[in-house]
Amino acid sequence: MAKDKLTDYDSTASNNLDIGGISIAEGMLPSAVNNALREQMSHLADAFGAGTPLYVDTTNNRVGVNDATPSVALDVTGDVGVTGDLDVTGAVAVTGNVDVTGTIDVTDDGGGGQINNIFTNSGTAGNDNVTLRVKIGGTTARSVIQFADTDDTNAGQIDYDHDNDAMIFDVNALEAMRIQSDLNINVKSEGTAVTTSVQQGLSKVWANINQASGTTPDSFNVTSFTDVSAGRLTITIGNNMDSGAYVVTTSFYSTTGDSNVLKVDAAPAVGSYTLQGGEYQNGSTNVARDFQRAFSSVHGDLA
Repeated sequence: MAKDKLTDYDSTASNNLDIGGISIAEGMLPSAVNNALREQMSHLADAFGAGTPLYVDTTNNRVGVNDATPSVALDVTGDVGVTGDLDVTGAVAVTGNVDVTGTIDVTDDGGGGQINNIFTNSGTAGNDNVTLRVKIGGTTARSVIQFADTDDTNAGQIDYDHDNDAMIFDVNALEAMRIQSDLNINVKSEGTAVTTSVQQGLSKVWANINQASGTTPDSFNVTSFTDVSAGRLTITIGNNMDSGAYVVTTSFYSTTGDSNVLKVDAAPAVGSYTLQGGEYQNGSTNVARDFQRAFSSVHGDLA
């Protein structure tokens, strides 16, 4: 069988008896030498020249895969599959996808510089996104991004627990915050001995109300307020509370002749609560009076 390309060549030299059908066996004709060399040159050009999958730029000492004009030492156009470890010192320029089974270890030269991994999409349309995806094979393991140093492999860590659908943030190798599947946020404090629910500590409703002028300078989760009577005001909640067992904190200020007491009048409802202002006279009698400015805040669970 004629050896018409490099892949037909045999690694045992004595088995190579022809080049493209031209005999190079012992006793070959002198006239066949030139033709054999020319044939071999054509094989090299076919394997490494322009228009071939593998191109060798001997002028600039570069290799291109599906790229006849490599701009770096190894320039690949297309997908790259790697089984094993890929150790890189320097830059890798890839147009296409890199599929790796194993580990990618990117290390600088130890000279005190920094390593920048930059993912760029040069498009400017609304869907020209850049996505970094960390994917597991099943549904019960964890996807983890670690921030390591010479003392800890997980000094800082972002961890998604797929089994419980929770996002976990670690600081100093300890869990600092967890976002639960119901979107509740738990924060560790006091040496991680205490877990605090951020939502439980937030005010779900607050209002700054001027009853005399009928205005609300500022509020949150309040749709309206109703001036029921002298010193009596009902606040309507936008997103209802889970039950009436929530806490209402009040304060106020007033001038002489206005209310000097502000309290919650009757049991709160899931969608509203009523404030009652008044003035204590002679230490015992409560006279209903409007308040100049009332402040209230609600803590509890939203519906």
